[in-house]
Amino acid sequence: FAKGVHEKGLNRRQLITEEVLVSLVALLDTLSALVDEVKPLDDDKNQRFGNKAFRIWFTRMETEVEEQLNQVLTAEEVAELKPYLLDSFGNQQRIDYGTGHEMCFVIFLMGLYKLKLINTSDEVLNKEVVRGLSHQLLTVFGVLYLPLVRKIQLRYRLEPAGSHGAFSLDDFQFLPFYFGSAQLVGHPYVEPHSFPDPEVAKRHKDDLMFYSAIHFIHEVKRGPFAEHSNQLWNISGVDD
Repeated sequence: FAKGVHEKGLNRRQLITEEVLVSLVALLDTLSALVDEVKPLDDDKNQRFGNKAFRIWFTRMETEVEEQLNQVLTAEEVAELKPYLLDSFGNQQRIDYGTGHEMCFVIFLMGLYKLKLINTSDEVLNKEVVRGLSHQLLTVFGVLYLPLVRKIQLRYRLEPAGSHGAFSLDDFQFLPFYFGSAQLVGHPYVEPHSFPDPEVAKRHKDDLMFYSAIHFIHEVKRGPFAEHSNQLWNISGVDD
């Protein structure tokens, strides 16, 4: 349902209208404000990589998630979905984040979809209703979740979890490239050869999920694009 959705949506939080998703937006906003509040520790001589303040943020995140979910979900639904949401922001002990954590958030969204947004007993689902709900879910992912985890990655210097370096698309994310590629199908003027151009990425980062991911790479990595993001460089050579 991301396919061909160029500048028609997926980038405006005001399109999120389902009650349970509005509550999720409020929760993610709270967690973002919490990142601002919990400052990185600068007096720990033993922290070589990830900043241990992330563990403080994580503990407070668990409390916020518990309180918010109990307001909008039943006890059974909380038991089913909370573990996925808690595991969506990184590992508290290792102070790292990777595509497994990203996948946990998508599984959490899938749970909300099946438990709260559609009637799974219906034999035939209305395609337009499903499309609208899918667009809201993708907007939550792209407009709220991704900026939050990128903020966490930068503020607490989270290490990549299981990164394969030059053989992976990105140190931290995979799905914005997947959903973002679908979104670019049939785009009237964006072409693959422009992927590595930082100015093009900056121009489209607010509308196209793929370019938001590319823009973040340009912000955090230095040197030739072909060296630090070799797989994306290879993709930029395809015809369309």
